[in-house]
Amino acid sequence: MNVSVRIPADRVGISITEACYISGVGKSYLYEQIAAGNLPARKIGRRSIILRDDFMRWIEGCPLISPKKGAAHEE
Repeated sequence: MNVSVRIPADRVGISITEACYISGVGKSYLYEQIAAGNLPARKIGRRSIILRDDFMRWIEGCPLISPKKGAAHEE
């Protein structure tokens, strides 16, 4: 997705497109998460809106990647 998204800091909600850009995941995956009840979203007219706090809670709730034993970290 080659989109430049600037979300004002005082905005309470973000669109699906903005959430995709911020998180780096696709729309299909976000909609799956919403349908499964893992990511709360609201409908305002035809738009789906995710509250910033709900979005951050969802991201923070994703599992951490555990480092593998003996794996060297390269930069």
